[in-house]
Amino acid sequence: MECFILAGGKSRRFGEDKLLFEIKGKKVIELVVEALKPVCKRLCLLTKDKEKFSFLSGVEVYKDIIQKQYALAGLYTALH
Repeated sequence: MECFILAGGKSRRFGEDKLLFEIKGKKVIELVVEALKPVCKRLCLLTKDKEKFSFLSGVEVYKDIIQKQYALAGLYTALH
């Protein structure tokens, strides 16, 4: 199964990037990747800022084709 993580939100209500927030020494995105790896043949992260997630290993990181702040932009990128 191919898995796509949509990581393009601004986290306005949270106050900081939710995916980079640390819980017990690990970033939330690292916890998400760890949970998905056993069930995903291919794991891709779609974001407006590729460099922000360059520390991840075993994940293909792609920049959103459409630079808008809505989930459909990420889905569009995933389908291409």
